[in-house]
Amino acid sequence: LVDGLSSASAVARDLVGTEELVDFTHRESPFQRFSRQLGTSIGNTLALHLGLAAPQLR
Repeated sequence: LVDGLSSASAVARDLVGTEELVDFTHRESPFQRFSRQLGTSIGNTLALHLGLAAPQLR
């Protein structure tokens, strides 16, 4: 896989003996993404009003 000589489906078919792959990749739900972004925004605003915000580079 890393060396580019085989793919995940080829390994599943040849070594494991199955055709089906199950993707266990974690994906954020829209609610999780919204709540994370909201928390970040609240933290940034709070830090700005308390004078804790560092200058931003542009």
